[in-house]
Amino acid sequence: MASLIKLRKNITPEHLNKTYADNYYAYLHSDEFKETFLQPIADFVGTQSCFDVGCGEGALAELTQGMYIGIDGSKVAIERAIEKFKGNNTRYFEVGRVENPPEVGRVDVVVFSAILDFIVEKESHVPLLEYYLRYRPKYFVISDLIRMDCSNIAKRFEQISSVVRTVDYDDVEPIKRTRRMDVFKV
Repeated sequence: MASLIKLRKNITPEHLNKTYADNYYAYLHSDEFKETFLQPIADFVGTQSCFDVGCGEGALAELTQGMYIGIDGSKVAIERAIEKFKGNNTRYFEVGRVENPPEVGRVDVVVFSAILDFIVEKESHVPLLEYYLRYRPKYFVISDLIRMDCSNIAKRFEQISSVVRTVDYDDVEPIKRTRRMDVFKV
């Protein structure tokens, strides 16, 4: 199944490591970003177990209360997350590829943080979600930095799921893009 998932060619581990090493994603730690982009996800996740695909340095882990597992393609980001949460036995981070995630067992919520808009080709969105059904989540949270058309995802999951929450955000500095969060009940 993982072979059906096509990633954008310019997204390599080297590229991801360089962007984190250069602090390109420093805005992820701003209060404004956390309030407008991450807090609605954290509010939904609450105390449920969470598998954060594209976790970066673990910004969402700071805001959730339940068991948290994060993967990211950047070794630099994961090393920073591990250091930040050292000694916290409810936070686990691993370098991993979105198309080849680790075995983590069952989780309540799988969060795709800016994965579908930047890393995965559109024709691979549905196969990717189907692949992540192996974790038997109750919900998929798709939260991206640009307004995405999730109709192909909604159509695929209309038999077994429904959109239970959609949040649109206004343009907010420093990103100046419309943000959106869709929650699919599986």
